Amino acid sequence: AVLSLKEVHPDTPVVLVEHAGYSDAFTDRERELAVRQVNRWSQDIYTQLLGAGVEEIYYLSKEDIGLSMDATVDGTHPTDWGMQQYADAYAQLLEDIID
Repeated sequence: AVLSLKEVHPDTPVVLVEHAGYSDAFTDRERELAVRQVNRWSQDIYTQLLGAGVEEIYYLSKEDIGLSMDATVDGTHPTDWGMQQYADAYAQLLEDIID
């Protein structure tokens, strides 16, 4: 998908974003491992794209998002507070990209 976007819009920044996780990952090992695997794949793809010389790509990690334990309504879907945490993380990265 990134290569397709960059082919049409080579100067447009692209942000890859990790899965922010689930609040029950502390007690549900399978969910924790699933998120780790998906994020590992994302990191690998990001590294491959950088190695291939793709420019203007950025990465927002789970840690950058910092979704707190009380940021979801059901352990999965963000509340208003969770969405604010997402927005703050995106805003910080976008500010860095624009500067």
